[in-house]
Amino acid sequence: MSAYLWKVTTKKQVGKLPAGASVEIVKNNTTGKPTQKEINEAYKTKYGVDGGSLSTSYYDIELCK
Repeated sequence: MSAYLWKVTTKKQVGKLPAGASVEIVKNNTTGKPTQKEINEAYKTKYGVDGGSLSTSYYDIELCK
């Protein structure tokens, strides 16, 4: 079982999240990028605020090595 770490950072203000706010998301057994739902859950857990139903294009999403 492989785990992959993704870093997600807001490109500009998204709802109440300021530009540059970042979270890390671990995905198991897939190298697929995090979904909008997973991103919202991660921001909700870390900051208490989610990004709403915006597109993932509002975020920089990178696979950490």
